Amino acid sequence: MSPYYCDLGYHPRVPADFLRPSQMHPDTSCPALDDWVAHITSIMKTAHEHIAAFQTRMAACGNRSMMDPPFKVSDDVLVDARHLQLEVDTLRKFRRRFFGPCRILQVVGSDTVSSPVNFRVKLPDYLRQARVHDVYHVPLLRPYCRPSQCFAGRPYERPPPIMVDDHEEFLVSDIIGRRVTGDNSPHVEYLVRCMLVRAYDRARRAGLTAPPQPTDSPSPSTEETAEVEPAPSEADLQQ
Repeated sequence: MSPYYCDLGYHPRVPADFLRPSQMHPDTSCPALDDWVAHITSIMKTAHEHIAAFQTRMAACGNRSMMDPPFKVSDDVLVDARHLQLEVDTLRKFRRRFFGPCRILQVVGSDTVSSPVNFRVKLPDYLRQARVHDVYHVPLLRPYCRPSQCFAGRPYERPPPIMVDDHEEFLVSDIIGRRVTGDNSPHVEYLVRCMLVRAYDRARRAGLTAPPQPTDSPSPSTEETAEVEPAPSEADLQQ
């Protein structure tokens, strides 16, 4: 069945049709109108059913990437940082793609009940001071997964702090990196590696319920205290 016949109810004529004897002397009698109307009605019904089935399949394929956002108020999310001028002193390929976690404070938009698409988040202080907009569309947000949830079989526990004059302090072994945040009131943040992390983790893995709390600076490890053998002297070489 051609689309022409589906629309008009008859096949288009071609020049060869006029050479047929039936076409040279056509029958001028009136056809059965009721049969023709019923035939066209059944054709249109079949066409509408196929169109509806096609629309259903296309909607299912298109909605695979347009699902309802898995966010709600009080969730922690990561915000896309590619549209912000952060870490300008770092190459683009080494910059952070997301910053956070940020807490969702409010659903923003006209159709917020059925399908919320905009969320207001709580930005860090240095971004609020820079007057960064705090409302973001769903494609700019990512769910935040805590390390304890990502690695459930490897729970991480930070070693307890050292109490000095009723203040908590941590022993730092190395300073790995630094960055300057904030424009109006910039401050420096350091990325450090704490000491006693490996010893605390080994004690926890060994089955100790309460790993020992450090009270003083730790002693150097065996590898660090291993003495280097002195180089042989000339007298030893001559012997």
